[in-house]
Amino acid sequence: MKILSQVLTIYAWIVTGGLVYFLFAIARFFHQRRQQKASPTGAYPIHGWLIVAIAAFLAAAGFYVGAGGVAVVGLPLADLLRIIGGAIVIFVGLSLMNSMIGGRS
Repeated sequence: MKILSQVLTIYAWIVTGGLVYFLFAIARFFHQRRQQKASPTGAYPIHGWLIVAIAAFLAAAGFYVGAGGVAVVGLPLADLLRIIGGAIVIFVGLSLMNSMIGGRS
C-alpha cells in the first residue's frame, strides 16, 4: 500500500508539472508574439517563473515521497514549496490572462 501511495503521489505531481509546463508554453508564445508586434523594449519574460513553480512542485513531491508518500500535508518545507509554487502559478496566470485579453476585464 505504501508503494502504491508513493506512485500515485509521483503521478499526481508529474501531471501537475505537465499542466504548469503547458501554461509555460502558452505564456512563452504570447511573450514572443508581443515582442514581434511592439518594439523590443526588453519586456521581462515572466513565463520563466513557471519553471521555478514546476521545480517547487516537484521538490515538494520528492519530500512527500521521501517521507513515505502517505501524507498529503504535514511537512512544513514541502508545504511551503507548494504554497510558493501555487502563488507563482496564480501570479503568472493572472498576468497571462491580462496579456491574452489585452487588459480588459
